[in-house]
Amino acid sequence: MLKVLPLPVPVMTPGGRAFARYALAPQSSGEPWWVFYRAAGGEWFTMMLPGDEQPA
Repeated sequence: MLKVLPLPVPVMTPGGRAFARYALAPQSSGEPWWVFYRAAGGEWFTMMLPGDEQPA
């Protein structure tokens, strides 16, 4: 299920630092989190975080 993060989560991207606003929680423990962030140009991207790095 897609979660709206209560606080933006900083993530390092190829273009520099961005703030993720949304996350897709893993189905089971150990799976990665997927976060959604917006680049400076307005495009939306996803990034995978290891399962032990819970963004919210």
